This record gives sequence, structure tokens and C-alpha cells, in this order.
Amino acid sequence: MNAADLQTFALRSIRDPAGAAPALMNLELPRSVLWSGIILMAALQSLLVGFAVWVTPVPNDPESPVAIIQALYGAPLWFFGVTLLISALTIYALLGMGRLFGGTGTLQDIMVVMVWFQAIQIACKLVAMVLGLFAPILEALMVLAASGIGIYMFVNFINQVHRFDSIGRTLVVIVLAMLAVLLGFSLFVVLVGTPFMGESLYV
Repeated sequence: MNAADLQTFALRSIRDPAGAAPALMNLELPRSVLWSGIILMAALQSLLVGFAVWVTPVPNDPESPVAIIQALYGAPLWFFGVTLLISALTIYALLGMGRLFGGTGTLQDIMVVMVWFQAIQIACKLVAMVLGLFAPILEALMVLAASGIGIYMFVNFINQVHRFDSIGRTLVVIVLAMLAVLLGFSLFVVLVGTPFMGESLYV
């Protein structure tokens, strides 16, 4: 598959995610390849966020969201690890919650759509960042459009993965999975801590 094929399939995934998901699952990629893809996506997301933080002026308020993100990216390996952890938690949460509601998706099915979904999201973020260099309003519009399309894609991907044929049930599974991820990550932070603990970032 060359660059033109990837572009064509990406556009198909945006227009018809329900039709694109089975094609992804039919690739039957081994877990080792899929985990490599998950790691690569986490690394690319970290690089994009790092660049965005680098070009963003340092705010005067140390408690502002931008200042917190900038402090977090001061520990890039931590940020990469957090991104990777959240991806892994999301995959297993979607698998478990989907099975709980009668879904039949496999781990590989969820992983392959996650890798592809994240790849498209990263491409959209990159385009938005480039547009932002010329017109910030275009970047904002691109981010807004990508967010809406992303939700539409993700819901349809998970619906196809678990063979629900029910958007309502899929939404319930996604919401419960996100709550499970939030709980799991909160426990991780409590047990492991963050680079900020012991510092005056929040003081």
C-alpha cells in the first residue's frame, strides 16, 4: 500500500467508517505489529504536543492549563509513557466493556482500528498546526471539524468491531470504557505520582 492508497483509504474512513472498519480488521495483523503501531502513535503524539508547547509562549499564570501542560512536557518520557498507558487502558477497557454488553470484537480488532484512528487524528492535528502558522482561526476550525469527525469515526469503528449494529449501545460502551480509563489512570497517578509532586506548580 503506497501513499496514494493510504490517502484514499483515509478519506474512505472519514466518509464511511462503518465500511472501512471491516477492511482494517480483515488485515489480521499480528499483535506484535499492532503494539508497535500503538507505541509509534504515542511517540508521534508526544512529538506533536512537544512542538505545540515549544511554540506556545509561557503564560504568566503557573496554574493555567497551558502552564501545566508545558510543565508536564518538561518530562517528555513521562508524557510519552502517559500517552502509551492511556492508549493501552483504552484498548482493554473497550474490549472488556464491549464483551460485557455482548460484543464479539477481539483485541486485535480494537487495536487495528485504534492505530488507524490515531494516525488520522495525528494527521489532522498536523494539518491544523500548519494552518495555525498562517491563520489561527483556520486552525481552530480544523480542530473543531476534526473533533466532530473523530467522534463519528470512533463510534462507528467500535460499533463495527463489536458487531453491535446499535449506535446507542456503542455509546454506552465507550462512555463506560472512558470512565474505566479515568479510574485506572487515577489509581496509577496515586500509586506512582507525577513529575510535579513535591513542586510548587499548583501552589
